[in-house]
Order: sequence, then structure tokens, then C-alpha cells
Amino acid sequence: MRDFSEYKNNRDGAGPDKSGGVNSSGGVNSSGGVNSSGVDGLRAMAESGDAHAQGLLGSFYLVGKNGVEKDEAQAAKWFLKAAEQGDAKAQCMMGHCYENGWGVAKSDYLSMTWFRKAAKQGVPEALFNMGLCCILGQGCSEDKEAAVDYFRRAAEKGHAGAQRRLGLCYENGWGVRQNAEEAIRCYEKAVEMGDDKAPELLKVLKEKKEQKAAKERTARIQRMKAARNTKRELLALAGAAVSAAVFHWAKTCVVSGAGTGIVVLSLALLVVCTVATVSLAVYSFSDDWSSLSAIIAGIASLVLAHHAKYTDQYPHNEMIFLIAMGLLALVMLIRIVVKKSRPKP
Repeated sequence: MRDFSEYKNNRDGAGPDKSGGVNSSGGVNSSGGVNSSGVDGLRAMAESGDAHAQGLLGSFYLVGKNGVEKDEAQAAKWFLKAAEQGDAKAQCMMGHCYENGWGVAKSDYLSMTWFRKAAKQGVPEALFNMGLCCILGQGCSEDKEAAVDYFRRAAEKGHAGAQRRLGLCYENGWGVRQNAEEAIRCYEKAVEMGDDKAPELLKVLKEKKEQKAAKERTARIQRMKAARNTKRELLALAGAAVSAAVFHWAKTCVVSGAGTGIVVLSLALLVVCTVATVSLAVYSFSDDWSSLSAIIAGIASLVLAHHAKYTDQYPHNEMIFLIAMGLLALVMLIRIVVKKSRPKP
């Protein structure tokens, strides 16, 4: 699981556009109308209390362009004047100033305070940074649920970094129920929005999802095999008892001089029961059909059946057979009990 603290020292995607909207030629984009020759006029407007001019002048000082020498202290001064008048972008810039120590002493609390003011006015960058403050506990108490809300609101306003962080929250269960599918959707949106780190996160998460699905399939197959083996073990357990009973019947038929047909039938039935019992037991242990084991079991049964008619000469045969079947039954019973007591994967 990723730790959001990785962004404490590198809040990638959280930094402001230091240019303040100023292009390389010294003019201003559609939000303004001042060119390089009008900096003095801009300053006059700022000094007269124009919040927009104050914020724009602050951006000039922050980057040191358009004929203004870089001076972070002056930048913070003009941002503050505009922010105090309620200019949302200037409030967000004050958050960055306190966050990074641009012209003011660093302060997580004051940084968060200004981000929150700008966030209340719906500035995407401020909403995003408030989300980071909440999830990291910077300047405020850690509140992952609130962070998710801020990230979502910023993402809805087109902030790619917030869309990616929202995906991280869903992937890791930070402030929201863990949901890999929703995390994938968030990463895909972030990719569409141009976030440069979302593609790798998306790739890794999809690989994890595929690996998890493969493990679940393997576990399901193992459970099915275990269930089948349990049935075989139960059948082998029953077969052991049946084989012991048939052994007694075969011996009685031979000793009592029963007809040839009955004797052959009893011995054949003994062979079948013994082969089936031992084969099922071997199959359950190895989880693979073992023809050799079945053949050996059949030969052993024939030998036992043959010696059944010589009970007087070999009285230990019956005891050996019964002990073998009893041990087999005990082993199978223990296996069943042990498997049932194991936690399911």
C-alpha cells in the first residue's frame, strides 16, 4: 500500500503556475490587459487597491519577469493585499507562499488557512491542495474523508492531479471504501486529462488486479479439488469397512465348502472392494490416478483371497487384512478431520 506521506516533500502537481498568466513577451493573457510597458500603470492600479492588479503584480515579482526583478517578499506582500480583498487566486497563491516559504516564514497552518479560503470559492488548485493538507494532516487534523471530498470536487473542475489522487484513495481505501474498479476509472480519467503519472499507476493496478484474479482462480480450483478428495476419502473409508465384511464372507464360503460359483463370487467381490478402496486412498493422497497402485492392490487382494481358504494353516492372514484396512480407515479419517480444521484459502 502506498503511503500518501510520499508527497510531503514533493507535492507533485500541487505547485502553482508562477507565471500568473503572464506570457514570455511580457503581455498578459485574457485575464488582464497590461503589457511590459504598462508595469508602472499596473503598480499604480495595485497601489490604488485593485485586487486583480495586486495579484498580477505579485506574480510578476514571484517569477522576476516583465521588467520586475524577482522578489518573493514583494510577491507575498501583493498577494496578501489581493487575498485580503477576497481574490480567490491570490488566496491560493498565499497558501503556496506559506507552504514553500516564498517571502514569508513557512507555516503549514497558515498555508492550509489560505487554501481553505480559496477552496470555499471553488478554485480547483485550492481544493486540490486542501485535499493534500487533509490527507497528510498538514496544518490541520488528518481527515481522509474530507480529503476525498476535496479531491473529487477539484477533479470535477478538471484538475488532473486531483483525479489521480482520488484514484489513489480508492485503490488504498483512504477515506473511502477500497474499490479497484473505481480507482481504475479515476486513473483513466486522469490519463485523459493529461496527468503524466497516472499511466504508470493505471498499469500497475491492472496488473495487480489480474494477479489477484489469478490467485482467486487457483484458490477456487484448490477448494474444488479438496472437496473431491474428501468425497474419495469418505468412499475409501466406507470401502475399508465393506472390504473387511466381504473378507469374512469369502473366508466363510471357502471354509464351509460352499459351491464353486459362490466361492468365486465372494473372492471376486473381495478383490473389487479391496482394489477400489486402496485405489481411492492412493488417489486422494497423490491427487493423481495411480494405475500401478491399483494393480499392486489387486495382486495383494488376490493373494489374501487365495490364502483365505488356508485359515487353519495361516491364521494370521485375517488379522493382517483387518489391521491393514483398519489403519487405512484411521489414516483417511484423520486426513478428513485435519482438512476440515484448516482455514480456507
